[in-house]
Amino acid sequence: MRKTALWALLLAMAITPAAIATTTWSLEGAYVEARSAQVFIGGCVWNSEAVTIGREAIMAWRIEKGQIDGIDVTGLSVVAAIAGEANLAMEPDAPRRTVLYVDEMANKVQREALAELYTNRNARMFGNVIDVIATPISFVDTSEGYSVRAGTEVELTATALHIDHKAFEQCGDAQWYEPFVPLQNSTLGMTIEHSYQGVALDAQWSDPNTQSAFLGRFSF
Repeated sequence: MRKTALWALLLAMAITPAAIATTTWSLEGAYVEARSAQVFIGGCVWNSEAVTIGREAIMAWRIEKGQIDGIDVTGLSVVAAIAGEANLAMEPDAPRRTVLYVDEMANKVQREALAELYTNRNARMFGNVIDVIATPISFVDTSEGYSVRAGTEVELTATALHIDHKAFEQCGDAQWYEPFVPLQNSTLGMTIEHSYQGVALDAQWSDPNTQSAFLGRFSF
């Protein structure tokens, strides 16, 4: 993993929200996220989880076509691991820390462009980006979803949920959250694996086999 030089450069650039106004971009591809709270569950469970968990999340983008200021970033991936002091969705302005993983396959110019764009576009969601790490990222299709690995620290595998909403609603189950980012063809998902085992966030988690994911297509 290569992180110190890249992150030092971004800090030296003093990136601010205003900086993104001078950047042009067009990206599209596949996306998957999972949080440490179930997104489709009964109301009583949701109510108890809303104030106690949901403070961690993983977000992953596979760029199938994209450019930033004319820099081709097609075929690269970006992953974010986030840990907050409160439920990330219920308290969107609560303090949180993020480690951003940028595809090791990217060259220096591509990595810097991706890190700058994603840090700025997701400033509120990411909060304090404490590290940017260049690492191998695998983002592959499965039979009904996606499987993502970022180095040895992040693993997320999720499959689409096929829900009979009428049947679930009779039991009081409902969808309580929306994806963290705008998506096309958003689908609720079940995590097979969902873990962060790094040290930078001062928190680690493993939350498999829960209805805590969203899958879809992104374009911005």
